[in-house]
Amino acid sequence: MKPSVLVVDDEVLIRKSLSKVLRARGYAVEPASTGAEGLQKVTELRPQVMILDMRLPDTDGLSVLRRVEWSGRHGAWEACPICFGLPTVGHRADCDLDAFVAFLAATADAAR
Repeated sequence: MKPSVLVVDDEVLIRKSLSKVLRARGYAVEPASTGAEGLQKVTELRPQVMILDMRLPDTDGLSVLRRVEWSGRHGAWEACPICFGLPTVGHRADCDLDAFVAFLAATADAAR
């Protein structure tokens, strides 16, 4: 089974495009448009991979990362690899998105 992916990006086109591509490749994808929504979905859904924008309307990606890491230290969250931005996904046809997400999920499995 392919990993679940949380896509956190405030830009609608990026969020929808990335979600559509990942779903078409068999991933369970959950989108979020703000840092707060992303943190809520991390807690509720516990995705295996999170793709996180650096600039969000309510916070920045590093603040979201710190909150996810803090939760992990207190037992609420297991290891989850997080990628900040994906410049190659929208700009290069040869980007192997499946290999990228599989690598991140394997990293999470190894950390558990």
